[in-house]
Order: sequence, then C-alpha cells, then structure tokens
Amino acid sequence: MSEIKASEILLNLDNRMKNMEKQLKLQEFQLRIIIDNLNKLYKTTTSIEQKEKLPEVVKASPAVESDKDYNFKSEVRSDDKKTEKKKVAVTQLLKFNNGDPLVGANVIINIHSNKVLIKKVTTNTVGRWQAFLTPQKYIITIIGTNQNSEDVEFEQIITIPESDTPFTIPSPKIN
Repeated sequence: MSEIKASEILLNLDNRMKNMEKQLKLQEFQLRIIIDNLNKLYKTTTSIEQKEKLPEVVKASPAVESDKDYNFKSEVRSDDKKTEKKKVAVTQLLKFNNGDPLVGANVIINIHSNKVLIKKVTTNTVGRWQAFLTPQKYIITIIGTNQNSEDVEFEQIITIPESDTPFTIPSPKIN
C-alpha cells in the first residue's frame, strides 16, 4: 500500500481549487455577456412598445395632368447626411516580459462611458488580437493564464482615434 503525503494531498487540492476558480471566472464572464444581451433586448422591446401608433394611410387625390415640364432636382442637405464613424482595425500584441506570447487569452472590449460590452475576441498563437472598433474610448480587459498556469487579468483604458490605417495598441508589460 502506497502512502500519500499530506503535502501531496494539499498540492492536489490546491490545483483543483485553481481549476474551479478558472471555471467560475469563465462562467461569470459568460453570464455578463448574457446579461448584456438581455439588457439590449429589453431596451429594444421597450422602445418598440413605446412608439406611437402610425397615422392611418390617407389616399392621395389623382394626379393632375399639366403641359408644364417641372424639372425637380434631388438635393441632399449636408445636415441630413449620416454621421456614422468609420470603424478602425485595432490590434495589439500581448507578450510576457520574457518574450513568450499570451496565447488564448480572452479580450473583452467595453465602451468606457457606459460599460456596454462591444466585443469579445481571443489572442492567437502569437499573442495578437484584432477587432474593428468605432473611434472612441474603451476599457479593454484581458484574462489569460501565464506559463505557470497562474491567472493573468488586467485592464487598459484606450482611446481609438479616427484613422484610415490600422491602429496598434502598445503592448503592456505582463509578468
């Protein structure tokens, strides 16, 4: 019969606890995404319910024929144009201080002013992530694991400028 040392049991329990913590963090993250989506759905449905009834359709009188040729021009006033901001390709390379990439980390992108979840992406095999974002201020949360299987989590506040070229976020120092 082989004897198990108390230190081995404690180490095994510690590893199991770390795995459970990771699972809980992932579940918490997934719940945050679900809650954000439910909030968006709720806002949409309440705005539809609050819209006024459309007026009843009124039949137009028949067209009047005329000898004159009216030459109407279609004009678009400058204040009628949409002011949508063009999305910018945003990228960041995440590496540890020793040069190893932060592979498979979750990158959560929220609008800074109202904390609304915009996007969730994952770093690739070289530690790079990319997203297309409208120019504004964001909170970027990065959740991953280092070489020692320890959790790594940090936030950055980044302002994305208007640009026709990709915007690269400087790499942070990761221990």
